[in-house]
Amino acid sequence: NMDFQTINFPIIEEAFLAAESKDYLYSIFVASATGRLDAEIQTMKANNLPECLKQLPEQLGLSNDKALTLIVSLHSLMKEYISTSMVDETVLADKFPPDFKKQLKSFLFKQMREVAPLMKTYI
Repeated sequence: NMDFQTINFPIIEEAFLAAESKDYLYSIFVASATGRLDAEIQTMKANNLPECLKQLPEQLGLSNDKALTLIVSLHSLMKEYISTSMVDETVLADKFPPDFKKQLKSFLFKQMREVAPLMKTYI
């Protein structure tokens, strides 16, 4: 699956562990996952990038490249969830690296469960 290649688990982990609050993570997740980002997102300066994403490098101490990778990874993760795991979450869960933090993994799945219904319309 093409999309799966674009999920960078170490960067998701690094960025999410650096974030101050779950609310902030939720806003990053929703903005990344639900944006129609595929074609447009080559740069952090893209005009159509939501404000909370433009501030990622500064907020989380990430380089622009890492911030972009994070956004694309979350977007791809969401698409992967919708295409494989709405019925059986273990499909996607099994693709996570074995040492990925369990709490963070649960958090991501909780987000995906909440966000998925908003997204099915245009994937």
